Amino acid sequence: MKHYFLFFSFLLIYNLLYPQRIIKGYVYSIDHEPLDSVIISYTGDSTILGISKKGFFKVKIKNNSVFLSFKYHNFEKVEFIPKNKTNLEIYFPFKLSMAKYKKNAKTYHIKSRSSLSISEYRTKILMSSTETPISHISEQTPQPGILTAGEVNDFQKWKLWQDITDNQLKDFINIWKIYPHKRFTVQVADKNNLPIINAIVKLVDNQGNTEWIARTDNTGKAELWANMFLSNQQKQNKNYQIILYYKQKIYRIKQAKTFYEGINKFTIPNDTQYPDTVDIAFVIDITGSMADELEYLKAEISDIISKVRYQYQNLIYRVAIVVYKDIGDDIIYKYCDFSTNIDNQISFLKKYKAGGGGDYPEAVDSALFVAVNKLSWSNKGRTRIAFLILDAPPHTQPVNIFTVNKAIYKAAEKGIRIVPLSCSGINKSTEYLLRSMALATNGTYTFLTDDSGIGNPHIKPTTDKYNVELMHDLFIRIIKKFIETPEKLDSIQNADIKDTSFVSMDTTITNIDTNQTEIFKEIIKFYPNPTSGNLTVEILTPIKEFYIGDITGKLLKRYKVNARIMEINIGEFTDGIYFIMYYKNERWYTAKVLLRH
Repeated sequence: MKHYFLFFSFLLIYNLLYPQRIIKGYVYSIDHEPLDSVIISYTGDSTILGISKKGFFKVKIKNNSVFLSFKYHNFEKVEFIPKNKTNLEIYFPFKLSMAKYKKNAKTYHIKSRSSLSISEYRTKILMSSTETPISHISEQTPQPGILTAGEVNDFQKWKLWQDITDNQLKDFINIWKIYPHKRFTVQVADKNNLPIINAIVKLVDNQGNTEWIARTDNTGKAELWANMFLSNQQKQNKNYQIILYYKQKIYRIKQAKTFYEGINKFTIPNDTQYPDTVDIAFVIDITGSMADELEYLKAEISDIISKVRYQYQNLIYRVAIVVYKDIGDDIIYKYCDFSTNIDNQISFLKKYKAGGGGDYPEAVDSALFVAVNKLSWSNKGRTRIAFLILDAPPHTQPVNIFTVNKAIYKAAEKGIRIVPLSCSGINKSTEYLLRSMALATNGTYTFLTDDSGIGNPHIKPTTDKYNVELMHDLFIRIIKKFIETPEKLDSIQNADIKDTSFVSMDTTITNIDTNQTEIFKEIIKFYPNPTSGNLTVEILTPIKEFYIGDITGKLLKRYKVNARIMEINIGEFTDGIYFIMYYKNERWYTAKVLLRH
């Protein structure tokens, strides 16, 4: 009896320390034939968790997010399983009849990637006979496509900082002396209503003092800020003007509108020209605390650049690397300036291993100063992005904070979009700083998550909702939305843009236990599409408001619903793709509209 008691006590303790869950589902070929004898295991582990029978499997796995391997003869498929996922449908990219003839073929490894969220799988198939099979995922050989991440784009919030309590906000502002809140959005268009890139815009107060300087981005927009830093928070200026400098000419808007009052639009008598240079800098903390993720990040960065170059082959890519530690370490920072020789830049990064640091803060201020002022950013680039990858804040001495804020101001002036990636170790105060610098420089905030199982715990951002996706896909998506221009509007297929379009929401989701299928409920109907500006919007479901957003996810305009049929005009924006957007149930529902004057 004593032995039974000890056994069950051990079992109880084991289950408490190592919680597990059951997942089940079906494995199919692409022609929906169930696959028998598919072996299921953790990646890099030969222990068999289960084997499918007539396509069905049921296995017990760890309670956290994991990668599972599904092996069928000479085929292997690796799936990322989020911690809240219990039902699966796995598809191998072949017809069952074809697979029978491949028993002597080499082994193929197929990794899943996601474009919207980890739970919405998009499989990339690597089965060309000229390609090398992907190795098994293991801690000894970090590979791209493993780290998971999310994004908080604060430009997709109509009102800023509503997700942080007033007391927290005051504390964070007092620490970092920065507060993006008084925003002025500028749109610059040419005579054909196409976006002008790289125009310099300046916000000037009623005493002639310059408050902020920025450059227009790939959509022709720029973000200007008043009272950004704590030192000028008490200014009482209510009137501002905006000055535009482009091709040795000066244009003015004498009475600037804040963002909530509308867009400040310039139309100038020039033909737009789209630059073809893309500058991307990676500014990376390489102190000892980054050891859990640094090698994976190296693999991700190399692959990200390769994929973007392949998709946009008409552009010139220049990459720079800045690595940094802290004062008192063997180095404070080292950098490799912009070059089109990507392999050389990656080799420079791979020379450095994680080490040093010691205390919590690091030399972020020095790294930002070098990245903004020492690197040879293109004066006429299509976009300039600085990915700041870190797991600790800067020091909080006045000189450090001054240097950080000066670098933020200078980055905005040069048109450098700072995109922070927070790794394990970031606290809430630092999150606020990183989100502030992203807003100030027209960037976006990103963060690693625990879903990959790599690294130490990561804090969740203080926000309403975010999607988890592969960091690899997230960075590619961000780069793409920062370089795309409306050059090829005429090539958009009719299948993509329909004359009468709908914003729809899903009311049910597929469940393999009940076999329910997804149903769509139409919320908003709008036409014509494409439009030269005027849109008829029919409200099919009771809602209070909807928005217009651009290709970067930025909200531009809000409409309060005051009738079932509304006539709106979006002609103030430059030609391009926009989205009619509606928020409900902690997610956005969108539909594409093409504006062509």
